[in-house]
Amino acid sequence: MVPVLIATVALILIFFFYIKSTLISTAYSSTENSFKKNIRQCEQYLQNSKKTKTYRTCITAFLMENTSVP
Repeated sequence: MVPVLIATVALILIFFFYIKSTLISTAYSSTENSFKKNIRQCEQYLQNSKKTKTYRTCITAFLMENTSVP
């Protein structure tokens, strides 16, 4: 009876640690994919802002001059 109980506890612990490591690696993978997506979006934004920087500066200056704040 005691060996069966020890084997059961050992298998439960092995299963617990396996599930825990699987969930942690899945979480890291999901976070990494999300992070890479955000990096790509930031790079695209920066590339677009470099191309349109002069237009944005002109538009912002125009709006600042022609907008009155009550």
